[in-house]
Amino acid sequence: MKKTISVLFLILFSASNAQQMHRENYADVLDVKTVVSNPKNITTNLFSDMGAWHAYALPQNKEDYGSFIGPVIMDLDGQWLANTISKIRIKENGIAIDLQKSKVVQHYYPGLLKQIFTVDGLDIEQQLIFVSGREARIKTSIYNRSKAQKDLTVSFDGKFLPDVVLDKGNNEITVKLKDKENIFRLVFDQPVNLELNTDSYTALAGNIKIPAGGKADFTQSQYYFLQSKEDKIKKPISDFSAQLKLNEKRWNNYLQQYFSHTSRLDEKKQRLAVKAIVTLMTNWRTAAKDLLHDGVFPSVSYQGFYGFWSWDSWKQAVGLSYFNTSLAKDNIRSMFDYMDDYGMVADCVYTDKKENNWRDTKPPLAAWAVWKVYEQTKDAAFVKEMYPKLVKYHQWWYENRDHDKNRLCEYGSTDGTRIAAAWESGMDNAVRFDEAVLMKNNDKAWSLNQESVDLNAYLYAEKNIYLSWLR
Repeated sequence: MKKTISVLFLILFSASNAQQMHRENYADVLDVKTVVSNPKNITTNLFSDMGAWHAYALPQNKEDYGSFIGPVIMDLDGQWLANTISKIRIKENGIAIDLQKSKVVQHYYPGLLKQIFTVDGLDIEQQLIFVSGREARIKTSIYNRSKAQKDLTVSFDGKFLPDVVLDKGNNEITVKLKDKENIFRLVFDQPVNLELNTDSYTALAGNIKIPAGGKADFTQSQYYFLQSKEDKIKKPISDFSAQLKLNEKRWNNYLQQYFSHTSRLDEKKQRLAVKAIVTLMTNWRTAAKDLLHDGVFPSVSYQGFYGFWSWDSWKQAVGLSYFNTSLAKDNIRSMFDYMDDYGMVADCVYTDKKENNWRDTKPPLAAWAVWKVYEQTKDAAFVKEMYPKLVKYHQWWYENRDHDKNRLCEYGSTDGTRIAAAWESGMDNAVRFDEAVLMKNNDKAWSLNQESVDLNAYLYAEKNIYLSWLR
């Protein structure tokens, strides 16, 4: 059964030293090292950002050194597209350099994956950031730490997991999933000679000479589009270094915004707070297909959570309000986009709206979420936008979940099943519902024969919030 992700509450109640707001102070709050053994096994920590629908990890096995792991691509479900999609190969004077023998330093900083392989007088540094909701950028820098010139041959290669169709263009690889319109593109900034096989490719970057103390850079973009109409590649408006600075500034600002709300606590709780922040941001998805606003998955690492859930969204929005208010607002809007004519908000919504779950809703915490966003932003226009929707949803409970009309509501369902009614509580298969009986309210509404204290407490709290807005 679905269990509500509670990690975001750490944001609300943990605290930190407000002076330590640089992301380098919070390396590896999550372990994102992994190896892919099954395309559908995504139960590992992942890194994503900017609301992208693809995610990556750091290599766990030496055999994968020279590449980031992945990506995982997401839609109604998730799957690995590759184990190593762009692995660097280096030869010196025709002899392959074995990265498995290198000394490796790997870190996951908030908003950045970084690794350095030191071998045979070389430092091979790789950095991965997201620059939009569709594009990840990767920079590989080869530093010559020796006292002599290095004559190197550099190439990149990748092997894809089953059910893909490959094509190539000018310095780029296009990957399509069979029978789907989803598109992945790998675009090299520098000219490369491409060779394709059925499920793999090699990109030869050519021969380079790096003087003692010098370096050579290779950059690429990896795009993932959910629909063919999204498939628009834009030339970078700035180089990787400038994009990295923007990335760093954005993430340091997230930390600054959050820590400005907290008091001084120990390092362990600081890291716990940042762990919650990066979890929320990794679960961020931009609007796509039938999802009309940005929102947040309950989890990127579990197949059953690839959508937006209502009360998860309300709680996520409260956490986000402390450091990313624009996403907090859209996270709320994403659920109300599908409020029906009667005022019901679906339990969860997906990129394919035919999959939306209308069997039940979730506890009414939406007004609390809007109120918390307002506390941080003082954005009265947002309250004005949401107020009539909130009131309609509030009234829906009394019209469809108050069987005896005594102004005390019950959890219920639209299909007359007890399991859906139990889901509506957010406590799913809790024993409190084992003996409950469904009572019909109208053709599309049933109630359990329990006037739940928690539900009516939420509704009472909403009334107080509405009164505070009207004063």
